[in-house]
Amino acid sequence: MIPIDESLDYQLSIFVRNVRNAAYADQEQDVSFGVSCYDVDKNKIDTVHLNSGTTNLFVDTFRINQFNDRWLNFRGVLYNSSFSGTDTRKIMNITGSGMLKMPANTVYIRPYLLVEDASGDIFNKDFKFKNLFISALDNNVYSGVINPPRTVINFIKDNSGQTEDQLNTEIKKYFNYNTVIKNKYI
Repeated sequence: MIPIDESLDYQLSIFVRNVRNAAYADQEQDVSFGVSCYDVDKNKIDTVHLNSGTTNLFVDTFRINQFNDRWLNFRGVLYNSSFSGTDTRKIMNITGSGMLKMPANTVYIRPYLLVEDASGDIFNKDFKFKNLFISALDNNVYSGVINPPRTVINFIKDNSGQTEDQLNTEIKKYFNYNTVIKNKYI
């Protein structure tokens, strides 16, 4: 489980690929991508789907074998618990896909990938995934700005009572002199 701050929006993405397999070429293979949310006691609490889709799923039962041997990037947004707007975007134009809103009191998240097929063979899977990525949504690095070497971007929620200048000075102690440090306070 990954600890998070429920006041932030998060983006989650993963690359998935179905490798062509002659033995099961005609079998249906579905993939679902989602996230589970948990409270402080690690009890599961359901997300709210913003497109009237399935709770906890960005993508629900996508037939992946129609794209054999291609890497597909599934990316979803998990909005903060007080988000009141709308986001009707679909993921890769998949019916029933969309963005999620985390429930109040979310402390942890756990992304997951479900793969189902009709072959019945649970050991002979030609399915691959890579690069599970989770970050704050308001992050210039993922949004297209190239992150130069020796650059660190921090998202900081201060509960210490120190000023931003005091925190900046303390943080700089842990990095080399030529590291660019960008602190964003929430």
